[in-house]
Amino acid sequence: MGLYRSLAGEVRLRLIGADIPKSLLLINAAQIPVWNVTMNGELEADLTVSRKNYRKVKEIAQRRGDRLTTVGRRGAYWTVKRMLRRPMLTGGFLLLFLMTGLLSGRILFVSVEGNAQIPDRLILEAAKESGIRFGAVRRQVRSEVMKNELLAQLPELQWAGVNTYGCTAVITVRERTLTEQTATMPGISSLVAHRDGVILSCNVTEGTPLCVPGQAVKEGQVLISGYADRGLSVSATHAQGEIFAVTRRNIQAVTPAFQSARRENHGTQTKYSLLIGKKRINFYKGSGISGAGCVKMYSKYVLSLPGGFCLPVALIRETITDSVLADIAVTEETAAVQLSSFAEKQLKQIMIAGIVTQREESVVTESGCYRLEGIYACTEMIGRRQEEMIGEYHGKDNGTDRERGSGG
Repeated sequence: MGLYRSLAGEVRLRLIGADIPKSLLLINAAQIPVWNVTMNGELEADLTVSRKNYRKVKEIAQRRGDRLTTVGRRGAYWTVKRMLRRPMLTGGFLLLFLMTGLLSGRILFVSVEGNAQIPDRLILEAAKESGIRFGAVRRQVRSEVMKNELLAQLPELQWAGVNTYGCTAVITVRERTLTEQTATMPGISSLVAHRDGVILSCNVTEGTPLCVPGQAVKEGQVLISGYADRGLSVSATHAQGEIFAVTRRNIQAVTPAFQSARRENHGTQTKYSLLIGKKRINFYKGSGISGAGCVKMYSKYVLSLPGGFCLPVALIRETITDSVLADIAVTEETAAVQLSSFAEKQLKQIMIAGIVTQREESVVTESGCYRLEGIYACTEMIGRRQEEMIGEYHGKDNGTDRERGSGG
């Protein structure tokens, strides 16, 4: 079958009549092309004609009193026609071809490797400023531009580069070592206790330790000095280390005995929308702005590929509930759980690193509210950096104090 016949479409017909040769002669006399004629018997024959000549053959068969039936259809015309009857499938194929042509030379995924201390989010945000983002043209990605941008925004980096593999851009970084970072910090610093406690462990990497495990220290006391006695000289540096101690913390928290809560009034409504990049397509009418008495629950389902790659396509579901405010009495057990959870979160926020080992909590009712009084024993890191002035020795005698004392 040629290209033209395929595009125009063919029809395979079965002709049944008393005189098949005579019918074929009439069709030929009407200058209708016929091919692939097969005689199935004296009264039956199969033949193929073009789609445009089907009606002419049918009229000749009706005048002769013959019966004409369609056996099959062939050609690209019928394939396209069947696809057009399924718009979703056709639109999917067109979108696939379009995306293949447009996105083959663009960046769809960005990953970071080589970082240990700096979060991926900070590196990706800095790389976005240099043009490495979703949908960027791969040919326009310049490693030198990205490198300068990253090093300018993140001084913790020593080197950065970018390589593209298909639609993926891989940002490779190298962080500065601890020694290199410390060398860039001006001045001298020591570690001091930011609260009272009993030392549990003292791990010093730079500086002179001025405390030992089991020692009780007070707030503001120097734990690791930035000065080190070298015998004939005193060296200055930035104190580095981790000091854990047992501390005591007191927390008081209050919650009302009655709390306002929303109750469902006229039912719920669910709305869906599609988020493609920063463009949002709503599948509902209206602006989506709810009244003051409505509660909106937001759920986002991101489309991801095998391997953990997330596409910038997400389905958003919003559940809107019409509700009214009502005062609900809070039981003492519920209040105790809420206050204890609040105290736990508060302790985690105020401690750099540590855990709560023991706790004593009591809840009392007073003036329409519940009050929590808690005493907590914690194991936490208590060292804080403090910049020092040149000449402060923190217990390190350089001989000047003895001379002043003897002459006093």
